[in-house]
Parts: sequence; C-alpha cells; structure tokens
Amino acid sequence: LLASLDGLIFTGGSDISPTFYKTPEPWHSIEAEGNCDGRRDVSDYILMRWCLEQEPTLPVLCICRGMQMLSVVSGAQMTQDLRTYFEAQGLPYADEHRMEPTADHGRDFAVHDVTVTNSSSLLRQIVGTETVSRVPSWHHQAVLSVEGTPLRVTAVSKTSGIDIIEAVERTDKPFFIGLQYHPEVAVSKHANGAADASRFMDYENALCYFRALIKQGMQKQ
Repeated sequence: LLASLDGLIFTGGSDISPTFYKTPEPWHSIEAEGNCDGRRDVSDYILMRWCLEQEPTLPVLCICRGMQMLSVVSGAQMTQDLRTYFEAQGLPYADEHRMEPTADHGRDFAVHDVTVTNSSSLLRQIVGTETVSRVPSWHHQAVLSVEGTPLRVTAVSKTSGIDIIEAVERTDKPFFIGLQYHPEVAVSKHANGAADASRFMDYENALCYFRALIKQGMQKQ
C-alpha cells in the first residue's frame, strides 16, 4: 500500500513518549499532559523510518507532532514541555505556542510569526518570503537542537529571547519537510468561514505547503 503512494503527510496529535528520544527520558509527570499513545508512536516511528529509507524518496510533509517524530527518528534533542523548559532557565513563558484553557472554552491555537532562516531552503521556495505571519500553533513539546543530525533548521520563532525551532528539512532528501505549526488549521478556518479565521494566516499562504507536496508527488509519477 505505502509503495503505491506519491506523497505522505504526518499529522499532528498526541505527545510522543520520551522513551523514543535518542536519549530516553522519564515522563515529565505533568498530569494534564499525559496523553501519549504508544501504539501510534510505534506505528509513526516505523512509518517514518520506512519513508526515509525509500529510494527514490517519497515526498513527505510533517506537521507539528509529525515534525517532532521526524526529529526524534533523526536523533534530534527534544524538550517534553516548553513551560518547564523556560522555567528551568528562569525565563517567562506566556503560552506563545498554545493558548491555555479559559473559563469559556478549552485550549485554542495560539498565533505568532515565523522567521525563515535559510534563503536556499525548500521552505523559502514554498512560502516566498522571510516572514510567515500569523501561523496557528498548538504544541508544548518541541525540538531543541538538530546538531549532529541530517536535519537543518529552516525557520524559528523568538520566545523570551530564545529561538524555538519552527521548521526543519532533511538535508539528504529532495522533499522531506517538518513544520511545527498548523497550516491545515488556517485552510480549514477560511474554507469553513470560521468566525476567527481572520486571526490566522490567509488561505493562499496556508495552502501553498500542500500544493508544493502535490507538485512534488506528481513529479515522482
């Protein structure tokens, strides 16, 4: 089945168990964040490895958890919880990457800008600009460093003076991209006429990632 595909998207979802990290870690013990799914972790890990081992390479777009799984499989350094990470350094954290619950509703997507750091990257070719504005963000695990891996960082956002990695690419593959943010959410918001759609990146800017994946997949044919 997989061999018949022209492209693949790894979607967002639950936390990745820290036992899958290059250096396995114990669970952070934050009760509100205990939503790992071991079966999906195993399935996604095996599938990611399969995709990376294919020749010719399958075009792959990895979103949020997908980017984190790409980074885990590639041997990157991770943090299980951004709030804990910033508190350990004595720095403020104002939920820039995922809104906290309110009395009226549960958590919602945060909105922030992303800076493309590599002008020769696939990401820059796709978005055509140095700043990607108003991306939907929903995560508390994050990639801290890709040093010593086949990944390169292609976009960041600044939080309390620290660069948070927002996009990565495999340097050994023609189209293997990870995004920490959620363009598909903006596509859905605008397509469905959501009341808060104007908070997020516009429809065309959100759709460009998927158009690029389809174009690459058609070339594979």
